[in-house]
Amino acid sequence: MAWAPDNKKIYITSIVASKRTVWQANADGSQVQKFMDDCCFMADASPDGKRLLGLVERGDDAGIYQVSVADKKRIPLLPGVITFGAHYSPDGRSVIYAISARFRSPSIARPSMVTKR
Repeated sequence: MAWAPDNKKIYITSIVASKRTVWQANADGSQVQKFMDDCCFMADASPDGKRLLGLVERGDDAGIYQVSVADKKRIPLLPGVITFGAHYSPDGRSVIYAISARFRSPSIARPSMVTKR
């Protein structure tokens, strides 16, 4: 689930028959509408509200994705990276995420984003 930075919208992921659907709603839960089919788990919204971070946790398309709010396109940021959470930096120029490994401490990564905004 992700809050829009203006606190007016939320993005929620549901799973039905192994398909991830993202829904957009007003922050009070009203006006729920489908945002995207077969996408990812929404993790965060960029500070400018133009992009969302999405996570795919398994399968051939596992990774961290950026979703454009305007055109609803899923763009791979970190293909193959499996994580349990990701967040934009306050300036929106990088993403922080943790990777957990069995019998080790989690690793924290903060790559700069090189995709177009």
